[in-house]
Amino acid sequence: MTPPTRYGDPRSAQAGSSGRGAAGLALLLALSSCGPARHGASAPPSLPSGVRAEVVERSYPVRGTTHREIGRSLAENRVSIAGRSFAGVHSWRLSWRYRYGSAASACRIRSLDIRLVSETVLPRWEDRGRADSAIVADWDHYLGLLRAHEN
Repeated sequence: MTPPTRYGDPRSAQAGSSGRGAAGLALLLALSSCGPARHGASAPPSLPSGVRAEVVERSYPVRGTTHREIGRSLAENRVSIAGRSFAGVHSWRLSWRYRYGSAASACRIRSLDIRLVSETVLPRWEDRGRADSAIVADWDHYLGLLRAHEN
């Protein structure tokens, strides 16, 4: 278990984490596994016809050159959802559309379109170039943990 960093614990609760993310990801993986296996491929597998996935990354500014200034800026600029604030947020939307018709006295799906939008919001440190190397290393560690948590 990784201890919290100087800027807060990136593992704290976030919006959109009620377990629905796992269901959406499972559906997307199941659909994408319909094609041939791609052992050792570094790129994500291509999606089947009718399935679209969009990855959106947004950020909010954080300023400061000391731990205290950065922490204050993080606290002031965090993402706010329903009265709660978060250092980072991941959300997703899954939608589908289908057409059906009858064939041989049975209903059949004629076409299916599935769309998944995955959006992550993380802090963007504006003063990185002016800060001490130890603070840059701390920030990189913190942001790495936060990014891993949101993904």
